[in-house]
Amino acid sequence: MPQIPPQAPRWYTASAGRTAEVSLSEQSTLQSHVALCRLRGGGLSGIGSGALTMQGLIATRFATVALVIGALVTGWLWLS
Repeated sequence: MPQIPPQAPRWYTASAGRTAEVSLSEQSTLQSHVALCRLRGGGLSGIGSGALTMQGLIATRFATVALVIGALVTGWLWLS
């Protein structure tokens, strides 16, 4: 597991009683961080996202997918 260098910025989701506004320097740092993460992900990030989308699609329609696959296999066996 990669270790975070001590100078890396830490992002918090709570304002801890202060205003929740984002300064321009924080916004700029966050944008550069997101850009760097996207570059590091590259094509594999897109493939992983597509795989997760397909998994979600198939998981929500499991009975339909099983029926279609069963019908295709049955038709292929009947024709051969």
